[in-house]
Amino acid sequence: KIKEQLVAKLLYFGGSRTLDEVLNMRIENVDFAKKVVHYELQDVQYPAHVFADIQEIAEGKTKGRLFLGRQNAPLGAATIFRNFKEAAIKIGLEPNFAPAALTLST
Repeated sequence: KIKEQLVAKLLYFGGSRTLDEVLNMRIENVDFAKKVVHYELQDVQYPAHVFADIQEIAEGKTKGRLFLGRQNAPLGAATIFRNFKEAAIKIGLEPNFAPAALTLST
């Protein structure tokens, strides 16, 4: 579930980014050379290991949404919440753990 892991990393290292901002990320807004993602309101620099994951998911594409689900449909928040809940239960966290808990306040 590399997509869900990457969402978690983008939220954790992205400051006050929201789940919607991350899920709506477009590949053309990613500066691989500078390791920066250009969000609508703010540019965020991420660690190299996060960019390695972005490159893996992008699979050589240069435009379009980064997070796509089945049949190339946009990956929805409900999928992320379900996967986070399953992962939280597996590691002993409260089942109501949400992706927002990963964001760092700026």
